Amino acid sequence: MTEERDLIEYDQPGVLSEVFPDRDTTVPWGCTACGDVLPADQMMVTKIHHALFAEGYLYTRCPYHFAAYAGSES
Repeated sequence: MTEERDLIEYDQPGVLSEVFPDRDTTVPWGCTACGDVLPADQMMVTKIHHALFAEGYLYTRCPYHFAAYAGSES
């Protein structure tokens, strides 16, 4: 069985519904930062390095928190 975290590269954000097209897009997702729940086509996902997860950690962000994250990367 393929681990879904293996399907994306580290630190390469993407729209959740595009990164995992086989997922049910009607199921809402929670923002890791604030807990806001939005449809998958409005949520961004990024795989980050994490000491507790050898395969990385999937961090989902609402548009507000993704904009703050993207701004902090510059």
